[in-house]
Amino acid sequence: MLDFVKRSGTMIIISGVISIIFGLLATFSPISTIFALVVLWGIYAIADGVMALVTAFQPSGQRAKGWLIALGIIGILAGLFVIFQPFASTVAFVWILAIWLVLRGIVSLISAFGPVTKGSRWLIGITGALFVIAGIVFLFNPGSAALGFTVFLGIFALAWGIFQVVFGIRVHKEAKQG
Repeated sequence: MLDFVKRSGTMIIISGVISIIFGLLATFSPISTIFALVVLWGIYAIADGVMALVTAFQPSGQRAKGWLIALGIIGILAGLFVIFQPFASTVAFVWILAIWLVLRGIVSLISAFGPVTKGSRWLIGITGALFVIAGIVFLFNPGSAALGFTVFLGIFALAWGIFQVVFGIRVHKEAKQG
């Protein structure tokens, strides 16, 4: 059991170091990080599309064959577009996120002032207003919003990595003591 705990601590530390490296890259090189994440999503979309097509032609996929074929083709085309047009894809992602933020905020505001609200009306209202404001910022400043989001993601990954390294060290110490 002691050996397993030590290995677990080592894996936590390794995961933390990787998170710290990603956090530093995302924080100090956000433009490269944005494009890398977009291209990685493109690769994922292609793989997911291929898997949907493979599933469509399996005997168990007969019920949803048409949907799976459509999903597979759309996934592959979206992935190829993202890989060959990463800038346009990033802008499209930011616009979609902006629209979602505004709509999410409007729904929260309606909920806050609606007849049935579970929870605090003022907190739901403030949250809704913040969603709308964030969406407007994304709509009018998509480049800055994407950079800000990437830097935020980097800082979060950096903090999470530090937490993991500290936790992994504690697991190692406890394994040696116990």
